[in-house]
Amino acid sequence: MRIPLYTQSRNSCAVETCFNILRSKYWILFNDLQREYCKKEAAEDWIWSEESWTVFRFFYNWFTGYMYKNYNIELDVTTYTIPSDDFNRAFERWEGYWIWLLYAWKWYKEVREDWEITLKEIQNTKKEDYKYYWHNLFWKKWYIVAILWSISYQDKIIKLSKDALVAWIEKWLFYPTARSFRITDNLLEYYLIELNKWSVFNEIETMDQDHQDAIHKAIKLRWIYRKI
Repeated sequence: MRIPLYTQSRNSCAVETCFNILRSKYWILFNDLQREYCKKEAAEDWIWSEESWTVFRFFYNWFTGYMYKNYNIELDVTTYTIPSDDFNRAFERWEGYWIWLLYAWKWYKEVREDWEITLKEIQNTKKEDYKYYWHNLFWKKWYIVAILWSISYQDKIIKLSKDALVAWIEKWLFYPTARSFRITDNLLEYYLIELNKWSVFNEIETMDQDHQDAIHKAIKLRWIYRKI
């Protein structure tokens, strides 16, 4: 079942894709106040602004430091080239990524109207439909978050297959780089992923201390959104 994903308001696409990756992969959720606080810190650090563009690579590296400082989570940014063997393996693991839309104007608004971007639509896209307009999207398996600063599109997702994504990249409508996050603590990452699969762990008190600490931290992280 597809989960509703947090959407992206004006110029906050880089921020929201970070949170979507953590939500999708680890079910670490953040409430509205927590996301706004992240934007506030990013603005104070001159890494993000509502009025200007964000350099996605810089922002993702900054976000790893933000998560460590505020939540004691150590993240690595994982970078993939689309397509590549590493990307294909991560795709099969249901990895969620940010992808970079380079031309987000007339053609994009038209092809998404039916909530699916297909291979056939590539042949109907003309150069005059392009307008250089960067936008960061969250993409997982076959779907992207469907927000381009339009209220009518909130909480929607667009179907986009891997083959169609690769074809759009070949036309340079999407950039061939995808990014995700990985928690560097292997035990913590393991328990977060297993809890996201609804795995049940019995007799936690019989585990060694490292495993107990990891599972308790994983449970705590999944409840972050309830804190003010």
